[in-house]
Amino acid sequence: MNKLKINIHPSFILLLAIGLYGGFLKEVVSFSLIIFLHEIGHFIAAKIFNVNHYSIHLTIIGCMIDLDDYSNLNLSKQIIINCAGILINLILIVCFSIMNRDLLVRYNKLMIFINLIPIYPLDGYKIIYSLLSNFFENEYIVDCLFYLSLILIVILLFIIFVLKLYGYLLIIIFLLYKTFENKINSQKIKRYEYLKIKRMLFS
Repeated sequence: MNKLKINIHPSFILLLAIGLYGGFLKEVVSFSLIIFLHEIGHFIAAKIFNVNHYSIHLTIIGCMIDLDDYSNLNLSKQIIINCAGILINLILIVCFSIMNRDLLVRYNKLMIFINLIPIYPLDGYKIIYSLLSNFFENEYIVDCLFYLSLILIVILLFIIFVLKLYGYLLIIIFLLYKTFENKINSQKIKRYEYLKIKRMLFS
């Protein structure tokens, strides 16, 4: 049976608090709703392909969806799921353009741009990971994308300080945290598999 779990990360509460204090809560809520619809696109695509377990996390960068048996899907299905959120944003751009809601159009364009950046856990990262998984080992891909994520985070930090967009620092910090978290989890899995094989050989 397909199950959907919604979890609220403390960083999302912090984002709402900052928006309320700074007087831009409406903008925060509007952008978060757009991100939520983006993730619903992933959810619908996953449901079509009978992915059994889902969890949506509300975070400082909006929403993230986890698909527990996502790795069991073939490449084409993974790509479709990864691109489904962006498809929703494109549909919203058309709808909001017809309604002359320029701000919401810009939000959706920004959403597409951000998600195509190959930093974990953004869609760009997942698309590249899926494409490379057909040619390289998981450990090699994770290592390469880890360093690519760090390089891009440094570039984004430089842009933020040059343009004085300090409000985006929390997002960068969160992306940096998730990048290292993904790397550490990958190492734990590798260690677990090594110990499992070792027990099988010497038991």
